[in-house]
Amino acid sequence: MRRGRQQTGASTALAAVAFQDHILRGLGEPLTAAGPVGGRGSGGRHVGRRPGAAAQPTVDTGLKKKPVKKSLLEEEPAERVLDGDRLPRPPSLAQRLGLVPGDPGQPLAEHEWSHVKRLAGDRGDYESPCVICKELLGVSAQVLLSCSHTFHRACLSAFERFTGRRCCPLCRKNSYQKRLIHEATRAHKAACATRIQAVWRGHVVRCWYRRLRQTHPPNDPKLREKFFYSRLCEITERMENMYCGCDIDGFIRDLDCALDDSRRIMAGFSLDGMRMTDDQWEAIVERGRRRLEEDCAICMAGLTGGKELALCSCSHVFHAACLATLEELSLSKFTLCPVCRSCYQTRTLDTL
Repeated sequence: MRRGRQQTGASTALAAVAFQDHILRGLGEPLTAAGPVGGRGSGGRHVGRRPGAAAQPTVDTGLKKKPVKKSLLEEEPAERVLDGDRLPRPPSLAQRLGLVPGDPGQPLAEHEWSHVKRLAGDRGDYESPCVICKELLGVSAQVLLSCSHTFHRACLSAFERFTGRRCCPLCRKNSYQKRLIHEATRAHKAACATRIQAVWRGHVVRCWYRRLRQTHPPNDPKLREKFFYSRLCEITERMENMYCGCDIDGFIRDLDCALDDSRRIMAGFSLDGMRMTDDQWEAIVERGRRRLEEDCAICMAGLTGGKELALCSCSHVFHAACLATLEELSLSKFTLCPVCRSCYQTRTLDTL
């Protein structure tokens, strides 16, 4: 029994050492051209930053780089797996004991990359900003990791240089594979095209609405008042611009005189040249009866009170006294019907 306890304690100590070794290897993994552990670059020099060394910030002002204008219609570079010739990472003791899942030793197949891209698309990574720089992926080069997370290619390279190890910034997975993709670029172009179309359609609708409001008055009373006020202001402004430098008061007086002359001529023509015959008066009386008028439009009193009535040639009926008083108080040189504003001849009736 004591021997069994000793074996259990030994296995627990071995597992603890294996976990500690795995964590330390993940934290201190240098980036080299030959591989993640103990690799050397060209000339036998270490390429990655030493563990524990102070990170030196890099300031890129962009002054030494010439801006390159990229056309939106140019062909996109083909998708490819980056670092395809990178040596696989040796498994740690914890991975050998089965305590931690091992790293994929072989590159992912095409159907596996399709599954990873589908996972990223379902999660909405292509429309989301890069978690490193917090900027939209846009048309910049982007990479997809084997853990289905997407970043800017430049941001991920800077993150790897700064930390000195290959570790996903989101899930902290080590020894990932990365692939150059263009899904985020296509999604960004589609969103830009949709926004441009929405802005253009809104502009077209606003222009159409302005033209509609210039020709069709609204139904709301306040808006109708504002509409006609603006139209009247436009007409007045056009008249002022047309007769700029002229005597506006004299022009208005000439209009009044011409209007009075026209009314006088029409009134004389109606009274002298168009005398009603008896047959015409009978037709006018019949038309006045069909109106079924019960009140005088001048005094608003009933027409059936036994008072003398006056029938106009326009078929409107009033009290004779009311119509005579209105003609005496009228300031115009000739009288008009109080209802239809037309010149008239009258005939006296006892009853309609």
